[in-house]
Amino acid sequence: MKSFVLILSANDAEAVLISRIASAAGIPMIVCDQPHGASLDREPRIVKRIQAFHARTVVVIEMPGLKNEARLRQMGMRVHIIDHHTYPGLDQSRQAKSGRFLPSSLEQFLAFTKITDAQLRAWRFDPRLVHGIGIEDRDFLWGLKRERYRPAEIRRVYAYHDRLLPVDHAAFRRQMKQARRAFATRREWRGMIIVRSRATRRIRLALSRAVGLAFGRPTPLILIESARRYLY
Repeated sequence: MKSFVLILSANDAEAVLISRIASAAGIPMIVCDQPHGASLDREPRIVKRIQAFHARTVVVIEMPGLKNEARLRQMGMRVHIIDHHTYPGLDQSRQAKSGRFLPSSLEQFLAFTKITDAQLRAWRFDPRLVHGIGIEDRDFLWGLKRERYRPAEIRRVYAYHDRLLPVDHAAFRRQMKQARRAFATRREWRGMIIVRSRATRRIRLALSRAVGLAFGRPTPLILIESARRYLY
């Protein structure tokens, strides 16, 4: 009987990296095809698929589903949740006892599996980049700075992050280009950055990265997306 089976949806860079590390480690897993907001309760036949692994423990990463979690527990399985997000009516961002914010899901996964840097290197991963992805997912650019990542390393982390993204890379590059173009036309007012974009796709995250890399510190930002009629 296998000790545990991993359940996740590879819908962002962090999740893709977790799935690749798990594959290298020989960890049994079910990779679901759901976008952001994935739920164990919306995954077809998930309980039967989990049963096929005959595992004692189910590790669920960022796929809350209270109904199926309860079913699995009733069947005698241990359900271990790896998450650090808040959902409508469900806060999984904090430790239950201390109330402290949890590490990123990648950091929790590495701690749970006790995977070492030596193992990562043996599997042809760069530990500095792997940990960088976890830090960035937890605390954005500022976390990388606090962990003493140099500017060149931070850019390597973001380049690695972008290669991991399960998206159309040509479309993503266009989005980043639109963000840089909008940032180049920025105005400053009372210590805030005001950016107006005519892009038809959301550029807020890409723009936040551009602002962080340019100023190196948290900077108030007002984003006006004219075509989408959004104000942030």
